Amino acid sequence: MSDCTDKIVFKGKLCFFKLISNIFCGDLEPEPEDIVEQHLSIRADGRVWVSLYRFVEGTGLKKSGSRQVRIAQSQAEEILSLIGDHFDTNKTDRFDDDAGEWNIEVKTDDGEKYNRRGSFVSLSADLNRISYIIRDCLDMPDLFCFDGVYKEDRIDSVRIDYHRVIKISADLNTDGSARDFVTLDYNEHLYIDRKTGTIEHFQKVGQECDIMHTYHLGEGVACLLDEYDAGDFLSDIEGNPDDAVDDPLDTATYGAEIRFRYSEPRCFSGSYDKKSLPEDWPFFIEGLCDYLSFYESGQIMDPRIYGRVKRRSGNYMFVFVTFGESGQEYSYLCDDENVSEGDCVLVPVGKGDKETVATVAKIEYHPADEAPYPIDKIKSVIRVVDEEE
Repeated sequence: MSDCTDKIVFKGKLCFFKLISNIFCGDLEPEPEDIVEQHLSIRADGRVWVSLYRFVEGTGLKKSGSRQVRIAQSQAEEILSLIGDHFDTNKTDRFDDDAGEWNIEVKTDDGEKYNRRGSFVSLSADLNRISYIIRDCLDMPDLFCFDGVYKEDRIDSVRIDYHRVIKISADLNTDGSARDFVTLDYNEHLYIDRKTGTIEHFQKVGQECDIMHTYHLGEGVACLLDEYDAGDFLSDIEGNPDDAVDDPLDTATYGAEIRFRYSEPRCFSGSYDKKSLPEDWPFFIEGLCDYLSFYESGQIMDPRIYGRVKRRSGNYMFVFVTFGESGQEYSYLCDDENVSEGDCVLVPVGKGDKETVATVAKIEYHPADEAPYPIDKIKSVIRVVDEEE
């Protein structure tokens, strides 16, 4: 077995690692009895060791306790694989003397040992994700791991229930007052769940009409929820003044439940109006709508898809484009069969063929003798423009 070396690149399949994480940094003196260093070891068979070291004034570090647990072999192998994938590159992790640090020793199945070190400000999304996975697998939220963000909370699920009742007068008394009403009962439910990677949106209109949308988006749901700060997400509600007037013929109410990784669930409810909703409600709802709009468009009911005409052999494809708000159409040759109405394309304009972005208004197919512009003089589309450009 070779000695432990400070090689940059880890090679081979990992069977063991020992991670030492220390949150002591800079000139800040830790409080007496604070846990400042942790040792975490995991083997491929699922055995796990955790040791804690506290700060003792005048003495330094002193072992405070240790635990030995076991996780599923598959979980241990996943963690080792993720660590191996991250370090099996030539990249180095940023180190900052003013932040806590980690040191890792790994062992491969051929007996080789390797060392790496870094700080908690490495800005590595891989290491942050690995840290969360380790804490989840061990059910130990206090672990420092690679990021030092122990006990940082996160949103695990959001449930919103909405109910609206509208009463419409169906019959009037002689004095004009309502005698009978038709009641419209509407319910809506939204559930976003990190664990299953799903978003469910249910609507019930009256007694017979049910509408259900289920989005299975995997890690996309976690990315969505991580956009919000668990500490203050939907937490500030101004509330209506005491003299706010309710409409007895139109009532809309809601209830919400937010579950977190570590904190207790938070529930709140009220009338569905601006001041009874959290102040950041528009930011949350608008962001969710933007996120789901990509998945809601579909193609079955898209006229750009079902309205396309196949090009006949010998015909050319011509696109008619507009610039800005002018509405004037200009024709170009195009050899990209994937171009659709509404797409933005880059085309040459004028004597200098200045590259300009235009919008496709329509698409036609014609033989050369029926071209909208002489085939030997017409210019061609350069390419489709991405939405991000």
